[in-house]
Amino acid sequence: MWRLQVATEADHGQKNGDINNSVGTCLWKFDADAGTPQERAQVENLRDEFRRNRFHVKLSANRLLRMQMEKKEMTRDNSDDTYDIKLTKEDRDVTKDVVTESLKRGLNYYSQLQAADGHWPCDMLGPLFIGPTMVLALYITGDLNLVLSSEHQKEMKRYIYNHQNEDGGWGLNVEGHSTMFSSVMNYLALRLMGENLEEQDDTERREALALAQKWIIDHGTAIAIPSWGKYLLAILGVYEWSGCNPVPPEFWLLPSFSPISPGKMLSFCRLVYLPLSYLYGKRFVGKTTKSIVRCLREELYTEPYEEIDWIKARDISAKVRENPSGDFTKMYRHATKGAWTFSAANQKWQVSDCTGEGLKAALLLSLLSPTIVGEKLSETNLHDAVNIILSIQSPNGGFPAWEPARASRWVESLNPIEFFEDTLIEREYVECTSSAVQALLLFSKLHPGFRKKEIQKCISKALQYIEDSQNSDGSWYGRWGVCFTYGTWFAVEALVAGGRNYENCSSLRRACSFLLSKQLPCGGWGESYLSCHNKVYTNLDGERPHAVQTAWALLALIKAGQLERDAKPINRAVKTLINMQMPNGDFPQQENTGAFMRYCMLNYTSYRNIFPLWALGEYRSHVSSFHE
Repeated sequence: MWRLQVATEADHGQKNGDINNSVGTCLWKFDADAGTPQERAQVENLRDEFRRNRFHVKLSANRLLRMQMEKKEMTRDNSDDTYDIKLTKEDRDVTKDVVTESLKRGLNYYSQLQAADGHWPCDMLGPLFIGPTMVLALYITGDLNLVLSSEHQKEMKRYIYNHQNEDGGWGLNVEGHSTMFSSVMNYLALRLMGENLEEQDDTERREALALAQKWIIDHGTAIAIPSWGKYLLAILGVYEWSGCNPVPPEFWLLPSFSPISPGKMLSFCRLVYLPLSYLYGKRFVGKTTKSIVRCLREELYTEPYEEIDWIKARDISAKVRENPSGDFTKMYRHATKGAWTFSAANQKWQVSDCTGEGLKAALLLSLLSPTIVGEKLSETNLHDAVNIILSIQSPNGGFPAWEPARASRWVESLNPIEFFEDTLIEREYVECTSSAVQALLLFSKLHPGFRKKEIQKCISKALQYIEDSQNSDGSWYGRWGVCFTYGTWFAVEALVAGGRNYENCSSLRRACSFLLSKQLPCGGWGESYLSCHNKVYTNLDGERPHAVQTAWALLALIKAGQLERDAKPINRAVKTLINMQMPNGDFPQQENTGAFMRYCMLNYTSYRNIFPLWALGEYRSHVSSFHE
């Protein structure tokens, strides 16, 4: 049985470059003797249930982790379905007691999921090409069976099969339609981990693998895989380097003043293309098992491998707290001292909104007694965080994610990635700008003496950027969540924090009008990930409400002052949210609400707890009188 092991000083210690004893990290470890027979049977039942319903409910609800983290000492018997709070029927008003009881249940449940070191573990799922790429890299280096035990490989294969689409292919994310890139990469991963079309005992898996191969052949064969896939296949030896678009290593010799200097590319692109250009320059082909390469050359193409016109294939694609070591500026790295990263400190890449949210959390915790929250963050650390935030702002007032924007927008036209538009260069985001503004405003209130003028200027420019980037319909496009609901909430939070209100700010009035125009008949909001792709607001199929997006809309409307003008839409939304809550205080797992670079959809499994509870708490604190 798999067990989640949270990092502790005894487990890891300060070694191998670990920062802060790996606090906030955890590992899944397999123990064949773990759990009772009943628990192991329950796990198998959950697996079978997910498998049966995989085409209808595509996202994992994190059930295994939550089973383990839920503590026994519960203040209520949450297994009692009579404790379900379906009290707010259409003919009933939302009462203070109902909201309070809902919050108590939700907070009671979510507090059980906290790990011993204080963080809340959760999965971040979605992209279906990252795991297969790791499998390929481990196979090429000869470390596949060394790094991934048989149990790890068993679970990876289970995951891949579970997220295969009905047509046999795989999407870029678990909810996406089948694409050549993900389909070939997942097929390769299965084959490299020992799955095959003929000798496999499991009929269902053999048929699934055959269906995947058929999808690839029917959609143009592996010749039609996008550029990233072509490079990876070439490294494996099942595609020729002559069929790849050039990635010359000489590119890295361009001077920094060149408009297309690699130092001006997005950090993620640099991390991809630096090693890739080396491999391209070497025309590297890994040491592989000849038999598997021979089989894959036959399975992925319809014509003999030796007869493929690789030059022609080149352009075929299926449509569809320390600074870095050394002189980091010469390596195009931005300063990192004082920043927070996207995950634990070991990740080491500074992020503007993570730093903003981390600084804000530290400042709010400093207002509580140290006997409750522990030692406060030092003033030096707070100053370091402010310094890094100020250093990332762009001339237009907006905030990029990782580093100051360095390249002109026209450089994006050179983007070689067919399936990731708008990813070559760093750019500004309303969410990052909002987080920075909120953090700096709170810091200035609590520590008014540090860099006062620079902070005021930064905030003023940032607020102007947010207002200028509003769409004509009153929305903001969100790039790190789905989508217009997410971006609009962040924008509203920043504008209100900056002193705007419903009366003096037309942007807030237009934002309220936009959100109200998207409210569903049931009272909630439900936005599809297709909004990210198409840049047009799109409801979920069936106009179903989504708990997380309903919470985002509620938070924005309450903050903007809609509650004081007309509470009816908000009351309807609160009813919907409470009625979505489960008997144990949890909220249902629904569609993806996270996003990365517009096309990569993510599922943050804690969102379904955090944001509904946040919205209900805001509602309760803002409503001065309830209907009794």
